[in-house]
Amino acid sequence: MPAAREQASHKAHPSTITAEVRDRLRRDIVSGVLSPGSRLKVSELTSSYRISGAPIREALGQLQGEGLVVILPNRGASVRAVDAQLIHNIYDVREAIESFLIARFAELASDTDISAIEAIQSRFEDAAANRDNTSMQAANQEFHAYINGAYRNAEALEVLRRSSQLVAHLRHKFGYSDFRLTQIIEEHRAIIAALRERDAVKAAAAVALHDRSARAELVRQLGLSQGRSGSAASPTP
Repeated sequence: MPAAREQASHKAHPSTITAEVRDRLRRDIVSGVLSPGSRLKVSELTSSYRISGAPIREALGQLQGEGLVVILPNRGASVRAVDAQLIHNIYDVREAIESFLIARFAELASDTDISAIEAIQSRFEDAAANRDNTSMQAANQEFHAYINGAYRNAEALEVLRRSSQLVAHLRHKFGYSDFRLTQIIEEHRAIIAALRERDAVKAAAAVALHDRSARAELVRQLGLSQGRSGSAASPTP
């Protein structure tokens, strides 16, 4: 893209450009292009990404919120390793928030809401049968978004959103093992059964188990990948 057109595009769509830069930085961190502990100098990123400094600074701030970037006063930004500890931290927070939100959903959900969840689950299982990873991931996200969004707690949803892109990116790279697919289907069905009973305690326990299983699978896959790379600190999933 010519420089003049690129600059005009940046001015016309600043939020879109920031999102594109953020997504590219995230991919480069998770894939290992930007290694753990490396400095993220705006001047260097401006040159390598061929974009102005403003969207890069905004993107770095957003990635700090996701836990992928560390920004310290007078030291600038650096890459945080995508390791087992980060995955544990993310899922500890997700479990606490999602357990709360599904308990509220169990108390408020209508029969129409439950039927909508069942329809989403049906799409997930159809995609699983066809080994359609993209459709499975989309249906899985829709399943949880429907439940989590029903209570309309914007602050809780924002905390979940900060880590959702990293989790989705890792899941896209790893895919689903046959064992994990069986787990997800069983766990989703248990969640739906608890919701059908309007049992908030059982629903919260079911989603907590679901988050712990997802965490264990990602940690396992991350460890296998890092073992292949020969470095426990490598962020390559």
